[in-house]
Amino acid sequence: MILLALDTATPSCSVALVQDERVMGELRRHGGETHSRHLMTMVDDLLGKCQAALSNVDALAVTRGPGSFTGIRIGMATAKGLSAALGIPLVGVSSLDALALQTPESAGLRCCLVDARKQEVYCGIYRSDGQGAIRQVQEPFVAGPDQVAALIKEPCVLIGDGALLYRQRIQERLGPLARFAPEADHQIRAATVARIGLQRMALLTDEAGNDLVPLYIRKSDAELSLGSA
Repeated sequence: MILLALDTATPSCSVALVQDERVMGELRRHGGETHSRHLMTMVDDLLGKCQAALSNVDALAVTRGPGSFTGIRIGMATAKGLSAALGIPLVGVSSLDALALQTPESAGLRCCLVDARKQEVYCGIYRSDGQGAIRQVQEPFVAGPDQVAALIKEPCVLIGDGALLYRQRIQERLGPLARFAPEADHQIRAATVARIGLQRMALLTDEAGNDLVPLYIRKSDAELSLGSA
């Protein structure tokens, strides 16, 4: 099976093409432009690099959040459009799950943090057995970095752009309990999204992906404004 994975949940953008468990190619970009300006160009470049065509793609995976509301919408709209046009299955992957999987292999606690702005982070807490098995130990939530740090009582690997943004603050709060992932691992990789997507294909029930919904965790500013009107 050849699977195309897309990630637009954070300021970084990534696309990857995998065949079974082999990564055929991956492209990553980090910049200030909206993902809508370059996502399909990246897909085209990736396919060219891998000497493949969209018609060769058997399935799709896309990050569904949490993260940037605009970025999530762009990625999911693109993935749904491709899924409908090509008639292939689509699965959604949590951006926090992806970060948890690309954390360096070691047993213990993993705290995945995505910048939520407003001095907050989206947080997912996981535990690894060091042998590849990872389980979520708390439902994803949004909170300030100090609140997240208060939950950590043992050595923990922290990863994600939220961990980078508030690194000093978290380090001051946790001291030696805080272990940050290597610099290159804090951006979500589409290859990791693809890996999770392949694992979930067996559970897919809606091949068109029409029931796939974003994982926002909190309401957008527009929704909050409507609620207070």
